[in-house]
Amino acid sequence: MGALLYIRLIGYTLGTLLQLFWMVVILGYRRQRNFERVFFFLCLALFFFYSGSLLALNAQIHYAIPPVAVQVFAATLVLGGLCLVPPFLMHLNFEYAGIRNLILIAERKRILIAGAYVPLLYFGLRLYPALANGASLDLLSPGPVLGLAYGFWLSGAMLVGFWWQLRFAKDAPTSRERTFHKQLATFFAVTSVFVLILHFLPESVRMSVAAEISTLLSVLTLVPFAVML
Repeated sequence: MGALLYIRLIGYTLGTLLQLFWMVVILGYRRQRNFERVFFFLCLALFFFYSGSLLALNAQIHYAIPPVAVQVFAATLVLGGLCLVPPFLMHLNFEYAGIRNLILIAERKRILIAGAYVPLLYFGLRLYPALANGASLDLLSPGPVLGLAYGFWLSGAMLVGFWWQLRFAKDAPTSRERTFHKQLATFFAVTSVFVLILHFLPESVRMSVAAEISTLLSVLTLVPFAVML
């Protein structure tokens, strides 16, 4: 087994456990606001992605030809989780902006949140035919499966996060929080670039480097959740 396989096994396992940990922490928090609820669902979406990827990877290791039911179930977890990440990510930033009084008009906040979920209608329609071919999908490099539009959507959500984190850093009451928001802004900027690279590479090049970039993005996504510990 190559180094990439070990990195994937470790990364997907850590990702699954880390998201599960945060969900348990949030459920045990008694004074939940909308921010904590949206954070829970973002962790749940990432839990679907990491656990589905781990299932698909183990199926490839243990079976010469993975069972169709296992592949389709893994595809449902991976692709469903990916489709839910962008709207929850934007929603989370909007809720935090409301807590920090950076969105003063409630109606404007509701419009922004509703707009974050509109693309789900389009990708929900794309998801069904993709799941119908779940047995033949490359679930370890799932980004291109949802198409170029998904690349724009995810990178756009990250750029929204980048912009808000700069606002949060400017408004942060302590230097520690200011540093955290600046680091998170850097994370969103870097990952958005990798997402666009993954989706804009020529097909001949993408086949050779998609696995490495997808794995890198999966590991990088763990960093903010680990730092928040």
